[in-house]
Amino acid sequence: MPTFTTNVGTSKDPRVLVDGRSSYTGLDFKVYKPDDFYAHLMAQVSNEDGQPIRDVSAYLMYADSGDTHQSVYATKRRHQFTRRDGQFDDSEIWPTYRPVRLHVGHKDPNGPYPLRGVHSEPFIIEPAQEYHLDIVLPYERQMMVQVLDAQGRPLEGICVSLLDGEWGGAFSPPSYQLEDQAFSDSDGLVHGSGLLPGENILIALKRLDPNAPDLWNPSVANLTPVTGPTDQSVRLVQVTFDDRPITVEGKVDPGFPIDRARVAAYVTGQPGDLRHMPFAQVDADREGRFILRGVPAGTIRLLYSATGPDGISRRGEGALVVESGQFCRVEFANEDLQVLSREPIF
Repeated sequence: MPTFTTNVGTSKDPRVLVDGRSSYTGLDFKVYKPDDFYAHLMAQVSNEDGQPIRDVSAYLMYADSGDTHQSVYATKRRHQFTRRDGQFDDSEIWPTYRPVRLHVGHKDPNGPYPLRGVHSEPFIIEPAQEYHLDIVLPYERQMMVQVLDAQGRPLEGICVSLLDGEWGGAFSPPSYQLEDQAFSDSDGLVHGSGLLPGENILIALKRLDPNAPDLWNPSVANLTPVTGPTDQSVRLVQVTFDDRPITVEGKVDPGFPIDRARVAAYVTGQPGDLRHMPFAQVDADREGRFILRGVPAGTIRLLYSATGPDGISRRGEGALVVESGQFCRVEFANEDLQVLSREPIF
């Protein structure tokens, strides 16, 4: 394996040596001077009224990730904030081989903007390029969700959360802690906030077991896709809760003794995509057996991950179509999902 060394930072001309030689057969690379290598980025952040916004957090994130807490190690100052004129600029940015997006968001929980922010269109940072971006940070949109039973009556005590339609992550409330969740009141109402104008979201409804409340494995779960409001009026969205449970029971067999295994249901993403947030999940026992109740009707991605002796691990995945009031028995053999049986619960 060739060993690369450099004399950058010395008084000599910049040079990269490979095993003590300045040339090496079979290697093809280019050495840039700093001024010919780093990119420069300038951004202007304004609100919907065209006014500049100060103290807005801005950072680069990979375009193929839904984790807004992750930033690209291409800049010296990973997080920056806009000035009074709504601008910020950054220099000495390393080129990237993956598309990135500039993410901007206001961190004031009492402010008029959604805390999760917005991002630019994807782009790849090329050497020695100048990038100028104009980004509009919209005012947050809100909605009132009313949960109804099958007879159209308000339903109290249902856990309601709003999920990002692309990645499946919760943003209202922006937490997965049980104590932070919102439950419908006696009128079946829950207030939702933090929406972006006209975005596609998922309304998640969950009935938790009162004796053992588990947000990740509730007694019954529903999922309803809706489009958020485009204007700033608080829109009422009525959702009917289907209280017929769904149970997925099965076994994980990774081909080795199990130290730990977890089974998760995803409602977004394509096969093999692990960047999304699971909708429900449960741990399997040492024999690989599991019972998952918190899945919504429709098509889900069922995934498992298992670890065994000496750190050995394996994952498996398969698509599963489930209906309300249905019991499904499945099995993961190595990496493949097999549906063994389906039958009505009632």
